[in-house]
Amino acid sequence: MGKLILMSVVIASIAIPVRAARHPDPRRGLKRALVQTLLFDAVYVLAVLFIYPRI
Repeated sequence: MGKLILMSVVIASIAIPVRAARHPDPRRGLKRALVQTLLFDAVYVLAVLFIYPRI
């Protein structure tokens, strides 16, 4: 589980831009990528603070 939390950074850094690139409107794709990145960062911080220390 601990490795999965750490590997999620690599997965997200690939998956988020790929999803944004498929959007037909570049501005909306960029906004969507920024929002997804912020959401991922928030979830990652919570996981590192609360889940990772328990493992």
